[in-house]
Amino acid sequence: MANSVKNTFKSTKTWSEKLASLYREKIEVESCPWCGSKYYIKYGRYKFTYRYKCKSCSRTFLPSTGTSIHYIHKKDTFIEYAEFIQNEGMHTLKFMCDNFNISPMTSFDWRHKILMSIPISTRSFKGIVLCNELSLLYSLKGRKGSSLETIGISRKQKILDEKYQSRLIIVNENEVGEIKLATVGLINRNHFDRIFKKRLNNVEKLICSEQSVFANKEEFNFKSLDIVSGKKKQKEISQKLINQETMMYMFKTWINNTMRGVATKYLALYANYFMNYVGKIFNPVDRQSFIQKYIWPFYTLLECFYESFITDHTSMVYSIPTKRKWKTSGNYYFDLNFKRY
Repeated sequence: MANSVKNTFKSTKTWSEKLASLYREKIEVESCPWCGSKYYIKYGRYKFTYRYKCKSCSRTFLPSTGTSIHYIHKKDTFIEYAEFIQNEGMHTLKFMCDNFNISPMTSFDWRHKILMSIPISTRSFKGIVLCNELSLLYSLKGRKGSSLETIGISRKQKILDEKYQSRLIIVNENEVGEIKLATVGLINRNHFDRIFKKRLNNVEKLICSEQSVFANKEEFNFKSLDIVSGKKKQKEISQKLINQETMMYMFKTWINNTMRGVATKYLALYANYFMNYVGKIFNPVDRQSFIQKYIWPFYTLLECFYESFITDHTSMVYSIPTKRKWKTSGNYYFDLNFKRY
């Protein structure tokens, strides 16, 4: 069954019209979420939608299996929660708990499922591209016992020590660009290439300010790099760099003040959300969000991906793993292109 299937059942009295409409119009089936096969058949119905059975692995699934709404009982409330974030922006967990009458853990889980459902941009950059680096304090927020790792080290010492800095790269082709988590500790050319190299093949010129870490030609050696200093009379480029620095300041202020700090484990998700929200393209309940059937497996395996990131791409030592486990963690098909780190 190569063509995607839309749901045609009408809503029942026990389910809202909004949720039924979501299944009918936005949640489509293109492949089996268990094995990735495109050979499946309709296999009865479930409430107001169809159930399907894979002809390859013989497992059954719903259109929403593996998506951000998967395994959520209060689906109507979840949709309202997602639409609130879309229209009003991100708020603290306590604020969301009080307004939607849900527990802190539920609010925490829903928020991160929504963040994970934001499509990852894979577009190639062209023309003149601005790049810069920003840092935030490495955070183990929410990880019980984390203080044992840095015992005796004050916050001021950690701020001054580059080892405890989460490094992000911001790249702009126009007003709104992308922010990606690169490493924790000193940043080098390998970190940049891992994230952006394949997407910069058509770039004519990279622009950075003289204060940027990328201005270090010995370390980064970009052939097409142009360093803009205060002496250069390039008003248009200079203004774009100022706008980029303003965006960096807004992001850091939002993370540190509005969100009251974010664990480095989730920083890539918040960076992707921030740029989508500022660019007014954030929509957690559109078709593009529900096409992604691997939100649930990524959510359950996030600690594994975080461990891999810390071990392979940072100067830190992975420790104090979280104890939350899910029985179905390794049972779903996972798209290898779905990368957050």
